[in-house]
Amino acid sequence: MSKVKSDKGDAVGEAQVIHALLSARDWKFAKSMPTMPHWYTLRWQWPADVDFLRVVRFIKTHGFDETFQGRKYRVLVLGGFKYWAMCGLHVPPKPFKREDLVIINRKPATAEDYAAARAARTMFDQEQGTDGRSK
Repeated sequence: MSKVKSDKGDAVGEAQVIHALLSARDWKFAKSMPTMPHWYTLRWQWPADVDFLRVVRFIKTHGFDETFQGRKYRVLVLGGFKYWAMCGLHVPPKPFKREDLVIINRKPATAEDYAAARAARTMFDQEQGTDGRSK
């Protein structure tokens, strides 16, 4: 289990833990998609699988839905980046299991991403409250 712990039971405290977990990762540039620049981290490279699943659960619980190229993704804007989790290079089985999630992607968040997060009331950046309004 991670050494990063939340002293708070609230979403803001958990967001701080998630941000620390994500910041501690090495991110690899997705060379296969240079026209859609983003970076990724692989589940098997995380020292603790429970931390990977904790981040994925936070994205799923506190993110918002976004459609990209006809597919719906759950995304989270946090700490200047937009994050989303995906399966590997295979079609996910039906029924889908959380064990099939093997990649977390990120790209720099845009003004549009922040606007969408505020509209979905899912902002967790330090200068924002949990509802997306400035403190």
